[in-house]
Amino acid sequence: MGTGGLVIPDRSDVDFVASGEKPQWTLEIDFSNLIHFYSAQTGSVYMPVTVPVKDESNGKVTYVTSSGSEKIQITMQAVACSSHGAENGFTYKVEVTYKNNTYTGCGHYLFPAERLHDIWVLEALNERKVSATAFLKGIPTLEIFVLEQKGLGTTGCNSFGGQVMIEKEKIRFLQLVATEMACAGSLEKEFLQALDKTNVYQLDSGKLILLKDKSEVLRFKKVD
Repeated sequence: MGTGGLVIPDRSDVDFVASGEKPQWTLEIDFSNLIHFYSAQTGSVYMPVTVPVKDESNGKVTYVTSSGSEKIQITMQAVACSSHGAENGFTYKVEVTYKNNTYTGCGHYLFPAERLHDIWVLEALNERKVSATAFLKGIPTLEIFVLEQKGLGTTGCNSFGGQVMIEKEKIRFLQLVATEMACAGSLEKEFLQALDKTNVYQLDSGKLILLKDKSEVLRFKKVD
């Protein structure tokens, strides 16, 4: 089928891959653009990426997307998974439903974003070390949910949440909304502004470094 004007990515643009057997199928997702599903029965199918829905009861994340009259549903679950004896650490069970057929297999990221899925505690703000005493309710935290494209955390005073867009080493925090408890000082505002302008991330020895281009704006450490 056609791509409806979507740009078909080359392999370097693919963020997540999955595959299965009986029948054989493959899945490639560029989270900034589109989904590419292939099987011998269907050939190549291209669909736009949509905002996923998470089932809180089991942790499954589902994408439902369509192009014209065609619809595809993709469900991912972060559990140990091995496809046809593979030894390469697939970390997601994947189920694809298309044209009344269901395909099951395993998938993994092609970049280190899955390591973002953790709880992080702020160490430095605009390259200044921070301490719990500087904040009303303790040091700010950040929790990133990669599949759900969502981020939650605390500012040291209020709670916040919003959308997280991840593409290779790029990251953006969008539509951040915080609770509205009055907070003394300017650190909360500075923290949220730093998240807002972040566009690059680095992972290094249990540290999450957020940058604006090449300049560090936030540094977190992983919670043990």
